Amino acid sequence: MEQIKKTVHVLNDSGRWDYHYHQRIFSNLQSQFNVAPFPTSRVDEITEHVIDGTHFTPEYTDESGVLFLMARNVKPFEISLDSVSYITPEEHQKIIRCKPEPGDVLVTKDGTIDVASVVPDFLPEFNIFVSLIKLRPKPIISPHYLVTFLNSDLGQMQIQQQTKGASITHIHLEDMRRLRIPIPPRPIQDRIAQIMQDAYAERRAKLAEAQALLDGIDGWVFEKLQIDFRHIASPKYFNVSGMKMNSSRWDVLYHTPVNPEFLNNKKWCMFESYASVIRDTVTPSRKPQDSFYHIAIQGMNNNPYSAEDKAQDLLGEELQGLCKRFKGGDVLFARLGPTIVNRKSALVSRKISDGVCSPEFLVVRPKHDSDGRFILWLLKSELLVQQMLTKTTGATPSRARLHADDLLALHVPKVDIEQQQAIGRELEQRRERSIRLISEADLLMINAKQQVESMILGE
Repeated sequence: MEQIKKTVHVLNDSGRWDYHYHQRIFSNLQSQFNVAPFPTSRVDEITEHVIDGTHFTPEYTDESGVLFLMARNVKPFEISLDSVSYITPEEHQKIIRCKPEPGDVLVTKDGTIDVASVVPDFLPEFNIFVSLIKLRPKPIISPHYLVTFLNSDLGQMQIQQQTKGASITHIHLEDMRRLRIPIPPRPIQDRIAQIMQDAYAERRAKLAEAQALLDGIDGWVFEKLQIDFRHIASPKYFNVSGMKMNSSRWDVLYHTPVNPEFLNNKKWCMFESYASVIRDTVTPSRKPQDSFYHIAIQGMNNNPYSAEDKAQDLLGEELQGLCKRFKGGDVLFARLGPTIVNRKSALVSRKISDGVCSPEFLVVRPKHDSDGRFILWLLKSELLVQQMLTKTTGATPSRARLHADDLLALHVPKVDIEQQQAIGRELEQRRERSIRLISEADLLMINAKQQVESMILGE
């Protein structure tokens, strides 16, 4: 009975009755803080203030306005200006209380809520939306140490304990204020922060190198094939006969004239010269107890190489509707507009006998004198992506799709089998090196986090 009373007291004291908040993993973390050699303080004890950004949507403007950052602009240990918004100076003055200063700490508040970064000196004046929390540290704590702690498992576990919300998680300001942080002497804080800053810098370098390997494949191939588009102008004005319009489509993109370069039949051909589109389909639910090797577009990473990364063995009863059939050696081309841009096409290993896939894949089968790796490069290349986007059909961009006949009619360079194989090997090697660099970057962060977390706990 005493244990029950004690438990109820703890529940009342915390103000939370949900199971998530009182999991043992969180209480164990507090026990670790209690035996650590450094004193702990609440966030509101070591900061001048804890406030969030504006709760109303200000008036946006062009790039001549004031930077306006949201949760998507805050990454671990860095501020990203990709997809940044701008507001008018007048709107900025209305919400001046939210304006961060260099040395403040920004923490994402909604959705992804375990990311923090220090505001650097070089950023121009800016403001923030409600999806961000602004912390202004007191001299007792280094802002870089505070960010290191919040981005560590020790900080993220506390944040996860305080999260609320069913579909979109968030943390309230009062919950952020009560987070507890060990406060070692300032030299130790600086050392901990430096270890993580160095690790993230090395991680970014490895990830940039991995991305450059993938991004550089088009240039490598074009140089090898002696293809140069730099001096070929695209037409700005053109006309189309009414007969042609009446027989097909009326949108401008579809009827954009073919680049004159493509008319050189000694250098260019159509995609159908290398591959066919297989139209075999099956309804797995008609064989509910049969097993199907299934590959779905949903959940597939952007720009994959191997189709097997997300494959599953499923019973027919688990698959609803129509599926496409494929065989080993096929290329699965994701034909929806967004998946074309995100290069969600992949190669099926020849070790796989057969399987089924999402109906929004086109199953591309290389002809006997074609290399599947080369075809995969073609489908991901900027050369074909730009052609594809002019030929997609659909009421909205998210549902626009490329039809098989339009895919087969795309213009591609003439490449013999030996050159195809050389391009395929280069693509494969770049993928392998890229994966290795990403793994090294992940391991680097795991080791650095373990080191700083041990230092924070005084171990």
